Amino acid sequence: MTILSKTIFALTVALLLAPLARAQDGDAKPAPADAARLDALLAELRAFSPEAWEQRLAAMRKSAEQQVADAKRMRAEAKRLEDEAAKREAAAKAVEAEIQQLSRLRELLGSMKFRAPAPQPGEPKPAEEMAKPAPEKPAAEKPAAAKPAGQDAKVMPKEGEAKAEAEAAGQPIAMAAAAGPQLADEDFVTYDDHLLLIFEDNCTVCHEAGDASGGLDLSTYAAAIQGGGSGRTIKPFDPMGSRLHALVSHREKPTMPPDEPRLEKEILDTIATWIEQGAPENLAHARKLAVERAKQRAAAEAARAAAVTEPAERPAILPEGWSVVDLVVRERPPALRAVACSPVAPVLAIPGHDQVVVMHAENRAILGVVDFPFGQIESLAFSADGARLVAAGGIPGQQGGVVVYDVRTGAAEGRFGEAKDSVFAAAIAASGDRLALGGTRERVDVVDPATGRVLFRVEHDDWVQSLDLSADGKLLASSDRSGLIRVTELRTGRAVHELRGHEGSVTCLRFDPSASTLATAGVDQRVRGWRMADGREVWNERRHGGEVLGLTWLDAEHLISTDSKGVAVFWKRNSRLDVERVAQDWVYAVAAAPGASQAVAVDFAGGVTFLDAKTRKVVERLEPFAIDPAD
Repeated sequence: MTILSKTIFALTVALLLAPLARAQDGDAKPAPADAARLDALLAELRAFSPEAWEQRLAAMRKSAEQQVADAKRMRAEAKRLEDEAAKREAAAKAVEAEIQQLSRLRELLGSMKFRAPAPQPGEPKPAEEMAKPAPEKPAAEKPAAAKPAGQDAKVMPKEGEAKAEAEAAGQPIAMAAAAGPQLADEDFVTYDDHLLLIFEDNCTVCHEAGDASGGLDLSTYAAAIQGGGSGRTIKPFDPMGSRLHALVSHREKPTMPPDEPRLEKEILDTIATWIEQGAPENLAHARKLAVERAKQRAAAEAARAAAVTEPAERPAILPEGWSVVDLVVRERPPALRAVACSPVAPVLAIPGHDQVVVMHAENRAILGVVDFPFGQIESLAFSADGARLVAAGGIPGQQGGVVVYDVRTGAAEGRFGEAKDSVFAAAIAASGDRLALGGTRERVDVVDPATGRVLFRVEHDDWVQSLDLSADGKLLASSDRSGLIRVTELRTGRAVHELRGHEGSVTCLRFDPSASTLATAGVDQRVRGWRMADGREVWNERRHGGEVLGLTWLDAEHLISTDSKGVAVFWKRNSRLDVERVAQDWVYAVAAAPGASQAVAVDFAGGVTFLDAKTRKVVERLEPFAIDPAD
C-alpha cells in the first residue's frame, strides 16, 4: 500500500469513527487530540502532488477496466458453454430418435416370417451342401486360381460402391486409399471454437477493431487472416513460418503478449495445430481443408514413389528453348562465388551480373541466360537428376532469396526464403519435394516447394555457410561460421550427427558419391573427412596456405579443394596428390560431375578455370564477362 493510500485509509477511518464517538458521548465536542489528528491528516493529504493523485486514480481505473474485461470474458465463456450445451442436447435428441427407430424396426422384423428362396437348378440344397464332406487336398496341389473380381462381395466392396465412397469424400478414386485416415470432428481446431477465446484472453486488449496495435485485428476471423500493417501473420499449414506463432512462442521479437511470460504450452500447441490444419474458421471449413490436404499429400506420395522407382541411369537433360536474355557485361567483371556441374549432362552453371549463366562444359558455349532477382549469387546447385537448378543469394542487409529453375526450359518454378538479407546456400532433392536453404538466420529451413511450407528446421550457432544433399536424397549436411556441422535425415528431420573440430567458419562441405564420407573445409586451412556410419573423423589435413573456400569430389576416391591464395589442391582421400595455381586471387568455388574428366573453378576476378582431373593441370581459363577491347 502506498503512502497516499495509507493516508486516505487513516482519514476515512477517522471520519467514520467520529460520529460513533459523538453518539457514545452524546453531543460532546470532539476531543482536541482528535481534532488535531484530523487536521494533520487533511494537511498530509493536501501535501501530496497532483501526480500522486493521478497515479492513484489511474490505478483504480485500470482495476475497474480489468474487472469489466474479466466480466466480458466470463460472459463470452458462458455463452460458448451454453451454445455447446445446446449442441450436445440436440445431438442427444437425435440419438434418442434413432434409438426409437431401431427399436421399432427390430420389433417389426421379429413379427415377420420369411421363406427361404428356392435353390436354383444345379445348386445343391443347403442341407446337402453341409453334409457333403470336403474333398481331400492332393499332395501336389497347384496354387489356387485367382478369384474373379467381385466374387467375394461380402469382403470386398463392389467397384461402384468404392467409387461412390471416394466421390462422397471429395477424393479422386486413385487418391482415396492413399489419403490416409481423416480427422474426427473433435480433433479439428477452429477459430470459432478455440482461437477466438484464446485471442480474447490474451490478445484483443491490444488487437481489436477499435484499437488494432500494428494494424492487426484478431477479434474476427476475416481480420485475423488478413494480417496487420506488416503483412499476413498467419500462413495456413505452416506454423513455423507464421509470424503470429513466432511472436507468441517468443521465437521472434517483439514477443507477445508484451512484457509477459510466454503462453502456456497447451495454448501454443493449440495455435500451432490450428495453423497446421490450415487455420480453419469453423468445422465445415476444417473438413474441407482436410480433404484438400489429403489430396495434396496423396499426390506428393505418388510423386515420391515415382522418383524412388526411377531408373538409376537418368537421361541427359540439356537446356532447350530458354528465353532470350542478353548477357550483362560491365566494365568490372562480377566476382564469381559459385559454380555447379550437372550430374547427368555436360552442363555447368555460373553467376553473372544478377544472372544465372548456363554453359556447355565441353565446347564452352553459352546455352542460356536467366535473370536472378535478388542480386549477387552465393550458391548454385543442380538436383541429383539434373532436372532443376537452384540459385541462392542477395544483397546484404537489403534482400535475399532462392529461385528454382527448370533446367530444360529455364523457367522459374518458384521463389523461396525471401528475406532482408542474403541466403548463402541452397539445394533441392531429385524428387522435387525438399528444398533446403540457409543464411544469416542461423538455421536451415527445409521447405516443401509445392506449398512453400517449412517442413522442419535445423538450428545452428551462427550464419549457415554451406549445405549439401547426399546423392541418394537421404542426408542433409550443413555448416556455420562457428565451426558446427550438422548431418540430418532429409525426410524426417532427425538429427544424425553433430560434428565439431574445425576452428572458425566451415565454408564448404560435400558428400562423396556413395554418401559414406563427408568432406569439410574452412578458414582454418584444413580439409577433414567424416565417416557417416558413426560420425568419426577419418582424416584431418592442412595443405593449404589460405582459407579453403571450395571443395568437390571428382569420383569416389579423389577430390579437389581451392583457397583464398588462388591454389587448387588435388587429394586422394587423405593424402595430397598435387598443387596447381588456378588464379591470382580467391578461388571461391570448384565443381565437377561424378566421374567427369574435368573440374571447373571460379574466382574473385570473374575467371572460369577448367582443370584436367587426370593431369591435375589447368586446361583453359575463360573470362566470359570481360569486355572485348574491339568493342
